[in-house]
Amino acid sequence: MCKWSDFTEKSYKTLLLLAKEKYSFKNYTDNFKERNIVLWRHDIDFSIHRALRLAQIESDCDVKSTFFIQLSSCFYNVFEHTICDKVRQIIKLGHHVGLHFDPSLYVDLDREAMMRKMAWEKTVLEELLDKEVTAVSFHNPDFGDWLSVDQFILCGMVNAYSNFLKMHFHYCSDSNGYWRFDSIKSVLRSKKYSRLQVLTHPGWWVSEPIPPRQRVRRCVDGRARKNMIDYDEVLRVMKRENIDD
Repeated sequence: MCKWSDFTEKSYKTLLLLAKEKYSFKNYTDNFKERNIVLWRHDIDFSIHRALRLAQIESDCDVKSTFFIQLSSCFYNVFEHTICDKVRQIIKLGHHVGLHFDPSLYVDLDREAMMRKMAWEKTVLEELLDKEVTAVSFHNPDFGDWLSVDQFILCGMVNAYSNFLKMHFHYCSDSNGYWRFDSIKSVLRSKKYSRLQVLTHPGWWVSEPIPPRQRVRRCVDGRARKNMIDYDEVLRVMKRENIDD
């Protein structure tokens, strides 16, 4: 078996089916008093395209999750027509939307001012998508010690790193595209935990097994190719010369 076969679309579907054997999939605004529930979330760091593919796989498995979107990503622009359209497709599949807030964008601000920016980003995303933003997660939460921000509600959103969720939900993640700790599959198979919060990053889950850095390159190269296709198409439509030498 290939070293990276855990991180394929096929393996992802296997995880969902395994999770369904014990857990009910919940949203961040649901009642957490039940047992055998899972909060399945996606922090979209690299690729909305990959996020949509995972959303489709989840829909095929009849489960719903929450997709956390950055307003300031250097890998995608949610204000682009094609990207925004894909997010709306995710929503149409019945999934939920969260804000993936990047504190490093506001490094010169104090915590109170950052919270105002968080509220502003929530409003912008809701206006753009015409969809309530129910939860917030932090991009690179070690930056600025955001893991210590443990209130349950921040700016009207459930804090995915709140003390309540840390205490009552076992957490597992695919961060960096390899298993730094227990794999999601091993956690699901153990059936040890009555409540789980599972974090995935859609860019790590691809059609064929490849190393993590190549998965990032795949996202970057795909975006670059699309930009050039769009540029060429604009010139063609406008009947302009497309000079390349």
